[in-house]
Amino acid sequence: MQIQKVQNTQNFGMALKIDSKANNALAKKSEEYLSKVRKIGEQMKGYTHSDVLIKENGRVVIKPQGDEYGFSQITAPEYPTSGILNVTGKHENPGMVANYWIQFNSPKEAEDIFQKLSDPMVTDIEKAKALADGLERKFGAQAVEDTISPEKMNEVNEIIRNFS
Repeated sequence: MQIQKVQNTQNFGMALKIDSKANNALAKKSEEYLSKVRKIGEQMKGYTHSDVLIKENGRVVIKPQGDEYGFSQITAPEYPTSGILNVTGKHENPGMVANYWIQFNSPKEAEDIFQKLSDPMVTDIEKAKALADGLERKFGAQAVEDTISPEKMNEVNEIIRNFS
């Protein structure tokens, strides 16, 4: 018998999701913005650790895994230290505060994401994508690290049988 870690996701291989009623809001955006949305959608196929949503009014929301509502207006208010980045925004659940401290895989990665989130010339969809990229690398690597090999599980089961 093999035991494998099961990840519960409702992503189904596509992390960019656009509300079907967002057509009017998107129609008011520039061709350049729409091109970015298309490109980001293609790049995010298969992401499993966060979703980027474009809501009916055109607002971009990122929903990290485990956050039912997500947040918009993504910012990084202070320079990261030791690979830890403080990410804030406007939470979609009015009773909650969007304030996340995320330990990235390296200080350089946290600094790169900080630069994108702090740049006023970077669009909301690009900021959400930058954060989603970082979360995908962080939690994707963690998921691989957390996966238990069948050999190790056999060893654990044998130890339990011998000493229980």
